[in-house]
Amino acid sequence: MAKSCHTPVLGLVLVFACGCGGQKSNTGATGHPPPTTAELAAGKVIWETCTICHSTKEMQRGPLLEGREAWYVESQLHKFKNQWRGTNTANRSAVLMASALDKLPDEDAIKNVAGYIASLPPVEHRKTVRGDLERGRAGYTACAICHGPKAEGIVQLKAPALAELEDWYILDQLRKFKNKTRGYHPDDITGQQMSAAIQHLTPQDMKDITAFVVRINEQDL
Repeated sequence: MAKSCHTPVLGLVLVFACGCGGQKSNTGATGHPPPTTAELAAGKVIWETCTICHSTKEMQRGPLLEGREAWYVESQLHKFKNQWRGTNTANRSAVLMASALDKLPDEDAIKNVAGYIASLPPVEHRKTVRGDLERGRAGYTACAICHGPKAEGIVQLKAPALAELEDWYILDQLRKFKNKTRGYHPDDITGQQMSAAIQHLTPQDMKDITAFVVRINEQDL
């Protein structure tokens, strides 16, 4: 995506913390077998403590997570555990997330909650970001290299699904990658790649791409 949103940028890896999973083909692509009934039950217990933020119960909330790919949830929780995310005080929502990691004491807890989240159906949500859909379509051609033509995600490239994410969250994370309050840690390679890849985007570019991505599977688009 060049400044005009028409020139592809190779290697764009749009890595978001949370959201709704998109196509399910990547859900179990972590090397783990499908979760057992016991693992799902354990994951549900943990998930219920997360819904105070990751639901529509609070006005100042985290993104909806239902249906998010298990591999991606695991990868981001590990980033928080490793302090690759959640240590930049300018990114207050990430700091808040990092403060809740006591609910995930070990690897089993991370795997169980990720598996349970992936098992849930995505939640319908309103689209609130307005943008030029044709400019967004052109801009997304660069993103599709990693995230797929329908924003379904490509696990082999560590690129999550985008199509069912909430638009406010996509835009918020683009802004944070742009201002380097996300993707700042030297060990967060995919985060650094994302931050570097979007430095040329204007505020309107980000709105246009966001508006297009969340509508990418609509029949009349």
